Amino acid sequence: MRVLILGYKSIVDQAIDKLDFDRTTVTEMRKYPRVSRRASEHARMLPCGNPSDVEAVLAALARTGEDPAGFDVVWGIDEFTVVPAAVVAAAIGRPAHLPLDVSLRFRDKELQKRAVRAAGLPTARTAVVTRFEDLAAGPARDLGWPRVVKPMAGAAAADTHRVDTAEELQARIRLLLELAAAQGPFLVEEYVEGRELHLDGCVRDGRLTAFGVSRYLQNCLDIRVGGVTGSYTLDAGRHPELCAEAGRFALRCLQALGMRDGIFHMEVFEGPDSLVFSECAARAGGGMITEGFEARYGVNLLTEQGRAVAGLAAGEPVPSDRVYGQLSVRPPAGTALAVPDTEELLQRPGVVDGRVEIVAGMPLPAMANTAQRGGIALLAAPDEDTVAAQMRELQEWFLDAVVVERGA
Repeated sequence: MRVLILGYKSIVDQAIDKLDFDRTTVTEMRKYPRVSRRASEHARMLPCGNPSDVEAVLAALARTGEDPAGFDVVWGIDEFTVVPAAVVAAAIGRPAHLPLDVSLRFRDKELQKRAVRAAGLPTARTAVVTRFEDLAAGPARDLGWPRVVKPMAGAAAADTHRVDTAEELQARIRLLLELAAAQGPFLVEEYVEGRELHLDGCVRDGRLTAFGVSRYLQNCLDIRVGGVTGSYTLDAGRHPELCAEAGRFALRCLQALGMRDGIFHMEVFEGPDSLVFSECAARAGGGMITEGFEARYGVNLLTEQGRAVAGLAAGEPVPSDRVYGQLSVRPPAGTALAVPDTEELLQRPGVVDGRVEIVAGMPLPAMANTAQRGGIALLAAPDEDTVAAQMRELQEWFLDAVVVERGA
C-alpha cells in the first residue's frame, strides 16, 4: 500500500508511524527543512509551496519523477487539503480517501447543511450572500433574529459573527465583502439556541467503530465575548439517552454527507426537542481533542484515519472510567511581560498533559477565533463536574499568571 498525503502535521505523522504502509507526504516549504529529517525508506517528504494548491502538488510530483500510478490512494489530512486531494486523485487516475462530491460536502457549509436538511435532520436555515444586494432578496429576508454570518469554507470560527439587527448584518457583510472577499461567498444562517456539543469518532463500512460525546464549556461563538475554548467528555452512564441519541444522529448525518470510512469532528446543539446539526469536518478536532479522545476511549483518531485510508482493520476502543477535559487557555490581551512555563501548567490540579505556547515579549491579540490560544491542556477527573471546575480554575490561574502591558 502506497499513500500520497497532502499536508504535514507532526501529530498525524507520529500517529501513523506504527501503521504498515509506504507514504509520500507533500509538505509546505516552510516545514520541509525540519520535517525532512523524519524521512525514511517508507516515509518520503516532498517539498511544495502549498499542499492545498493542486497545480503545486502536481508540479512537485512531476519534478521529482514520482510515478502517480504507483499510489494506491490520495489523502488530504485537514479541511484545506481534503478537496485538493480528491482533485489530485482524479488527475492522476487514483482514488481519494473521500470522493470529490463527498469532500465538497465536508468543506462547503451550504452544501453540507443542504444534504443534512434533505435527509430530514434539523439544521439552521441558510442564505448564500455573494453581494450586498442579496441581503434583501430570497431566503436572507426570512431567517429571523439573531443570525450568524460565516465564510462558506472557514475553520476555527474565524470571521464567524453573531448579528442581532439588520444594521449589524449589513455592516458585517459590507466589511467582509471589502476585506475578506477571498473567503466568500458568505453564509447567513439563523441562530440556534442551545448548548453546543461535539461528536467525534470513526466510521467504517458505514458503522461507528469508536464514538464519543463532549460538551463545550461555552459555545464556540462566545470566544468573541470573553469565552474560552474547551470541552469535556460526557459519561454515557450518566447521560445514556443523550449519548445514544447522539450516536444515532451522528450516523444519520454521516450517511447524508456520504462518509462510510474515516473520522469526523461534528458540532451540534442541544435543542429543546432534538439535536440540531451545526457543522462537520472529515478530520480530528483541534486543541487536545485527539489526546482526550484517546485517553477516554483508548483509540487514536488519527491512527484510525490512517487505518481507514490504508484499508486496515479498525482499532478496538478500551474505555476509561475517568472523564477528560481539554482546554485552550486564553491569555489577556496586550504585550506579554511574564509568562508561566509548561512545567507550572502541568502542576495545576487535574492537568495530565499540555504546554504553554506563548513567551515574554510576544504581542497577544484579543481572541477572535478558536485557534488562538496561550497554550493547551488536557485534564482528568473522576466526574464531569470536577473536571469542568478544574478547567475554569486553570483558565483563571492563567489569566492571572500572564502579565501583560496593555495598549494605550
